[in-house]
Amino acid sequence: VVILENPRTFIRQPQGLKPAYHFLLRKYPKIREMIDNRHLRYRETLKWVYEMEKAGKIFIFAPPEGSGVSTSTKEVSLLQKLYEAGIADYDAQREAMLAYLEEKKKKKMNCVTNAKTNTIKTVKTERPQSAD
Repeated sequence: VVILENPRTFIRQPQGLKPAYHFLLRKYPKIREMIDNRHLRYRETLKWVYEMEKAGKIFIFAPPEGSGVSTSTKEVSLLQKLYEAGIADYDAQREAMLAYLEEKKKKKMNCVTNAKTNTIKTVKTERPQSAD
């Protein structure tokens, strides 16, 4: 399960104030390079995450819209609103996520589901013996 902090439509932009941090980090060219390419790494990572989701290997929670809350905010009312939005998003996607996790568990662990009791039982299977 992957939890994104930004909506799926978010596109990270290059870091601002490039001349300033290039000057301040003039003795650290690798750090400058990492900051310069941060937005590209972010985009590549999201591309990979979406490919994994499409392949059915991960389940994604992403906010439907931007929160408008900065990472350094300490305003309790904004943080509470963001928290409540996250809970509402979870409630909306809970059943889909549980179904996804159950399907993954069945594939990975050879499980049997009992529809009457709504339980999952793991079935042990013998592994083939290696030809030593």
